[in-house]
Amino acid sequence: MQPFFQTLTDIDFKSGLGEIIKFNIIADAGQGFDDIFDSIGGLLKRDNGLVDRFVEASLAFKRKFIEEDEFDRGERIKLNFAHTFGHAVEVVSEYEIPHGTAVAIGTVMANYVSYLRGMLSETTRIKTEALLLRVIDIDAAVTDFNIEKIIDAMKKDKKQVDVNITAVLLEDAGAKDLVIVHDVTASEIREAVAHFVKINTRSLEGV
Repeated sequence: MQPFFQTLTDIDFKSGLGEIIKFNIIADAGQGFDDIFDSIGGLLKRDNGLVDRFVEASLAFKRKFIEEDEFDRGERIKLNFAHTFGHAVEVVSEYEIPHGTAVAIGTVMANYVSYLRGMLSETTRIKTEALLLRVIDIDAAVTDFNIEKIIDAMKKDKKQVDVNITAVLLEDAGAKDLVIVHDVTASEIREAVAHFVKINTRSLEGV
């Protein structure tokens, strides 16, 4: 019998890869990211061994956070990396964009905020974007990326604790690390959303 993931549509399969890429970007101080960057071609071809290996690695990475923080009150919050933006993208698209794809988009946006703050190098940002765009299967020209709607959705996200926008950002000064910040600005969000729309449009055009 063929593995379940072999029965998925291309859109749903790429959505799943969005979550796997997120885990590997933030795992192993860069080694996980380099591994998936080198393996993305085989993953997109649905190589059974590769898919199994990366799914298992992602689950093992997530398990460490769950075991340490069962009730999501401390360290486990870091797993929300990219989800503050990703959940907003899901809401604004009325859930036409599947979760993993929204997380991949959210990763691009979150990393751009990190880049604007000097937390993430341009080299890491660009390399990460190139990888994520391989699995983001949407037409930005017909998708509503109304920035004000996204900001409003982010403020209403269930993970927000006060009027300020909280997000988990990636920092690559030294070893990669996740940092919880409580002061993401509307200006940063506007720049991050506009940046994603620009690079995704270029990708669709083959630029």
